[in-house]
Amino acid sequence: MLAEVTINNQEVTVYKVPQGKKAMIEIIVNPIGFVNIWVKINDKVIIDEVVDKQIGQKLILFAQDEVKVGTDGTVNVFISGMEV
Repeated sequence: MLAEVTINNQEVTVYKVPQGKKAMIEIIVNPIGFVNIWVKINDKVIIDEVVDKQIGQKLILFAQDEVKVGTDGTVNVFISGMEV
């Protein structure tokens, strides 16, 4: 597990690829009730949905790429994968 975070009504940086590394990750966002969820990579929105069920995305990231997750409710975020 690379990261595990609970987010309440805000946007948070949940993972940043270390300098000189690449990462293959899977991000899982598990909402509590109906919430708006957005996921950004380097401030570019890749997911923006209102959901009441778990969503996930597999990503390949490069050095210093930053993953942010935001919500207008409460979500649990899990990031697994590996850095090379």
